[in-house]
Amino acid sequence: MRKDSGMLKYLWNDIRQLPRKIALAGRYQCGRYSIIERGALIRVSQGGEISLGANVYVRRGTELHADGGRIVCGGGNFLNRNISIVSHQLISIGNGTTIGPNTVIYDHDHDPANKGQFISREIIIGRNAWIGANCTILKGVHIGDNAVIGAGSIVTGDVPADAVYYCKCTPVIRLRAAAEKN
Repeated sequence: MRKDSGMLKYLWNDIRQLPRKIALAGRYQCGRYSIIERGALIRVSQGGEISLGANVYVRRGTELHADGGRIVCGGGNFLNRNISIVSHQLISIGNGTTIGPNTVIYDHDHDPANKGQFISREIIIGRNAWIGANCTILKGVHIGDNAVIGAGSIVTGDVPADAVYYCKCTPVIRLRAAAEKN
């Protein structure tokens, strides 16, 4: 009985994905046995593409937005609640990766010299990586296979395979008046 109800859950999710797949005409792919919870936002604009592998679980509140770029998510991944992944170039997430809640992954920054323009560089996250809650991963980062990113980390540079990375930030407080005198 349980096996049948599990298969019905996957079938129901496949049926719910049909309008999205039809509307995005090949720019969105979702593998078998993947679950996209209600309240998860999948957006593709300006020629972007999103490809999710098999057995991917995307929790509610998560936003995947391919804004002219590509998001490629391998199989067996878990994306927890309230994750924001926005791509102008490429964000690739390897098989078996887990991403904690409230994580932000952007492959672009605003260009201060040209207002309204972006500077983009690809983000590659390896297989079986574990990214803790409340992390920020910025453009140009490569995270190796089996790496662990500690909760609350801001990742601005490469993390090698099998490494444990955490950001122990020290607050910096400058008074505006003191900064203007210098």
